[in-house]
Amino acid sequence: MEIATAAGGLSIAPEEEARARGVPRVVRVFFAHGGSNRQLLVTTLATEEGSLKVNEFQSRYSVSDAELGRWIRAAVERALDAAERAR
Repeated sequence: MEIATAAGGLSIAPEEEARARGVPRVVRVFFAHGGSNRQLLVTTLATEEGSLKVNEFQSRYSVSDAELGRWIRAAVERALDAAERAR
């Protein structure tokens, strides 16, 4: 099952607390080709305002690796749940 592609990215929804810090409501995560089902190398994050390298995004919005990881995991889990319901 395909959740996202490197070209299309993965749409994540930051938590309310992060949005209070200015993180946009919708962020698209782009990642490097390759890796495996257990590895994701995030390269760029895109919002309505434009694209930022991952370290620039994290610095601008005070987002830790753990926080970004939670958002990505939640997006993947939502997609898996939706696929399971569609069966």
